[in-house]
Amino acid sequence: MKSLAALCGLFLALVLPFATAPSAHAHAVLVASDPVDGSILSAAPPRVSLTFDEPVRMVSGALQVISSNGTRVDLGAQLAPGNTVVEFAMPAYLPHDGYTAMRRLMSADGHEISGSVSFGVGQSPTAPPPTTVERSVTVGADIARGARYAGLVLSVGVLTACGLVWRWALALRRTKILAVVGWLLLIASTVLDYACTGADTVLRVQLGLVVLLAIAGVILMRGKPFGTAVFAVTAVALAAGVAAGGHATGSVPAVVATTAHLLAMAVWLGGLIALALITLRTSEGLERWSRIAFGCITIVILTGEYQAWRQISPAEALWHTSYGITLCVKLFVVVLILGLAYFGRRRLSQDRLRRTVPVEAALGIVVLIASTVLTGEPPARTAFGPPLDVTAPLTAGRSAQVNLATTRHGAIPIGVTAPGATAVSGVLSSSEIAALPVHFAAAADGRWHSTYATAPRPGLWTLQLTVQFGPRDADVTAVPFRAW
Repeated sequence: MKSLAALCGLFLALVLPFATAPSAHAHAVLVASDPVDGSILSAAPPRVSLTFDEPVRMVSGALQVISSNGTRVDLGAQLAPGNTVVEFAMPAYLPHDGYTAMRRLMSADGHEISGSVSFGVGQSPTAPPPTTVERSVTVGADIARGARYAGLVLSVGVLTACGLVWRWALALRRTKILAVVGWLLLIASTVLDYACTGADTVLRVQLGLVVLLAIAGVILMRGKPFGTAVFAVTAVALAAGVAAGGHATGSVPAVVATTAHLLAMAVWLGGLIALALITLRTSEGLERWSRIAFGCITIVILTGEYQAWRQISPAEALWHTSYGITLCVKLFVVVLILGLAYFGRRRLSQDRLRRTVPVEAALGIVVLIASTVLTGEPPARTAFGPPLDVTAPLTAGRSAQVNLATTRHGAIPIGVTAPGATAVSGVLSSSEIAALPVHFAAAADGRWHSTYATAPRPGLWTLQLTVQFGPRDADVTAVPFRAW
């Protein structure tokens, strides 16, 4: 009995401290936050604080407050005395948007803990981003671009080609009519831009350059000695202004390349129109025009390659985005024109050119339309993000079908199909972003749809899903993907 009592005493002495003392190795738990998760504030909070039930240690670069587009907005994070409160210093002003305070910390037991707290300034933190451009404005901008390109071809391209090859044609009535139509199209495009977006400095400068171009064109057609130089300078300035307002904005080399692309295209297509409508009745200057056209095509191809290198990434974007597909159509038509040009000039004669030049000019109009569509589309590097369908395995032979409508960074609609599921929740995380919650709602089609999910930065992400099948039956699975 004494031996049994001694063994019982020894057992209690060993077990009792673990049964009565609080666990020294439990993960730290978030017990409070300011602002509260999901709250809507009228103005930026002076600070954001996260309070834990035990001391934590900071992980370098893993604490930040970001906006809905992934931009960091906090001024730095630090631990308050006692190491149980993390504080983010915040700027005095934040625009209306949703914000997320993300954390990745080390708990007292050495394990990593992560999570996030969301709040909104002037709106719900889970409100999807607003649509910024109305379709009517987009259509008006497309028409203005097309009119501007056509105007450059008729006013700059036709006059330049005639001035370089068929100077006598500058005095013809047909040439003057084409130039006037081009100037009217340039003015109309400027007015339409004003109606769609309102007046600004760029539009005023552009309108002034169109007026100067008309004056320079009159001087050129009257044969004044300085007419060519004035016309060339004005045309280059106008083309540079058009280039600066497109996809080349913000890059000087891109503006230069796009300006050269526009001018070369205008002279090439303008020369084809001049040939088809004005000068084809004579064989004068055909060899000279052939050399000029070859130079223009070379510039168009080289500058086009540079623009494609800037705007298309990765290569798959060529057939996965509207921009890439439109560019492929444009390149195909250009190749057709080159083939016709080679056939027509292999044995240069008026009879052969009468058959090929009108077709080249018609295809040139198709190139002009493709260019208009191309500049209206978002660049492939900013639009690429093919949808993703994945079957995520669960236990007991079950699985969840996960669909990401896009893998472009930003808002990502997510759908989950899991027969028998009673609830679905998720978390998005990356090497930079600790944890962004994803909320799902059941839909009539039997799927679960995210109410608002966002991967605000490009990179490798993981969607962790928790699928609930009953009060005590839940599965966790993960879907890795790349956000472009």
